[in-house]
Amino acid sequence: CSSDLIEIAALTDAVDGAQTDLNISASGSLVLDSINLDDGALDGALNIAFDTEGNGIRTLTTTGALTNLSTLQIAGTGGDDLILFNADVLSSGALDINTVNTVEMVSDVDLTAASVDITNAVTTLELSGSTTNRITSTAGDINLTAVDSITSNLIMDAGAADNITVASYTGGGGIQVLDSGSTTFSGSVDAGVVTLTDTTGAISFASNTNIDTLTTSNRGYSLSFTGDLTDFTNNVGFSNTGGLKLGDSAGDVVLFNAGATATASQIEIAGAIRSTGDILTLGDIVLTDTSSIDSTGGTPTAPGAALNLTGSITSLSGNALTLTSGSSGAITVSGAVDNISDLTV
Repeated sequence: CSSDLIEIAALTDAVDGAQTDLNISASGSLVLDSINLDDGALDGALNIAFDTEGNGIRTLTTTGALTNLSTLQIAGTGGDDLILFNADVLSSGALDINTVNTVEMVSDVDLTAASVDITNAVTTLELSGSTTNRITSTAGDINLTAVDSITSNLIMDAGAADNITVASYTGGGGIQVLDSGSTTFSGSVDAGVVTLTDTTGAISFASNTNIDTLTTSNRGYSLSFTGDLTDFTNNVGFSNTGGLKLGDSAGDVVLFNAGATATASQIEIAGAIRSTGDILTLGDIVLTDTSSIDSTGGTPTAPGAALNLTGSITSLSGNALTLTSGSSGAITVSGAVDNISDLTV
């Protein structure tokens, strides 16, 4: 249909026993009320194309829920197109969005599908309003483009078998990973409260990371922070039991502004592990590059705080280690120290 704006009222599949698919194509913007494609037996596919002629900024707005879909595919045609989800989406199959500038979850929106892919030629996923939005996959992966939280929160759940990937996360909003096979934040992360509830495999923060409050769980996932700079505001207790990696090269810095305790599993360290005058308590440590553990924030003449190293310290490649606790902090090493090329205290 050719028009600058098309508004479609509520639609419900009223044909029992036969799958009904719905294809919507518009050259301009679209406003959709609720769509329900449940015929009592089979869900129907919903395919939406808007701005089909590439005429500039066009918007797809949902004002009601899109439910009982077998699949949902939405496509724009240009870098200026915008999708506004004002209500929930429920699909028993894949949800795929492509070729738009911004997808916005406007307020307290749940996107649930067998798999969720918001990466193909999509610039940003925005979370607007001071609420919590949720993305759930029931049988496949969740793949997200760069997320701008705008201080809102995002809950993600891919189940124990499937994976979550997020290109980046900015804006200071919260993150909760309820469950996944693995979760990877490949780009930078700037978040408020981050809660890592469960994952079968690894949770990885691969670039620069700033987190106000990190909460982990007594589950078997591994956790890694391998950006150039990782910064935590709260006193962090690492409860996960599958391993912890802090840094992956000598130039990395991991800063705990209120101290940290990590004794639940082995810790791999590379680079500088620092606090700003707060106690660091660490269990078994394996050095993977030149490393330092420092409670003075990088200023050796500062008062510092205690370094409680309660486990063994070893290096697979004979790396050097420097321990610094300032003018008033004690250093306690309770376990064996092995294969360290140069130990400086």
